[in-house]
Amino acid sequence: MVFGSFGKVQAEIAYNSKNPEHKLDNYCVGVISFARDLFYNDVQIVDGKVWMYIVEPSADVQKVRVALADLSNTFILKYEYSKQFNNQYRAQALLVKKKTIEQGGEYLKKELEMCKRRV
Repeated sequence: MVFGSFGKVQAEIAYNSKNPEHKLDNYCVGVISFARDLFYNDVQIVDGKVWMYIVEPSADVQKVRVALADLSNTFILKYEYSKQFNNQYRAQALLVKKKTIEQGGEYLKKELEMCKRRV
């Protein structure tokens, strides 16, 4: 028989929207989700016009995509599947988008740094 430790296993916990730590994790997923979307192609229809921007998949862009996905998964995988969690982080992403448009890229950068420190 072989005995050994293969790493720390953490059980998923139920998401509680009233728990401040859970809410902050959910907010971070929204922040990361919005940031990650910036590194993918996008098509929007505004006033009947189609606007498209293309992100070239350079090595640096690929690296950022993977890092943001890993960071997002760090928060998401803490919790059991929850429709409430998913709906709330999507709403958070829209709020982050609005604030980033209003306040600029420094806002998003500050929020990403805060979320990275939570890991």
